Amino acid sequence: MIKIAKRRFPFVKFYKLSSNVLPFPDKYFDFVFSITVLQHNPFNIQDMLIGELIRVTKPFGYICLLESVAKEGYKQMWFNTYASARSVKEWLLAFKRQGKIRLIKVKYVRYWLLRDMFRNLLRK
Repeated sequence: MIKIAKRRFPFVKFYKLSSNVLPFPDKYFDFVFSITVLQHNPFNIQDMLIGELIRVTKPFGYICLLESVAKEGYKQMWFNTYASARSVKEWLLAFKRQGKIRLIKVKYVRYWLLRDMFRNLLRK
């Protein structure tokens, strides 16, 4: 996917990281995007990674996560997922526990809306 992304958007830097500590300074990014990374870790590691995402995001920046979301009050172990899926409420609480976020907005979007949003962001 990184190769495809680089080919489509050669002016954008893409990183593939395999660490619990992100190699970037504090407040470095305006926009942080993570797709199905957190759910493949135990909850305590998820919380540590959320802290790292917050640390590297500028004030008033954006963090976009695509993760498994369980129905409220319903837990399920998904294929290739280490931890049970969290509900939206549980994901929000995981961020709020970090004590560094004042407002979190949750929007449910379809894939093509997200795709179009990224295309528009990357053109700017």
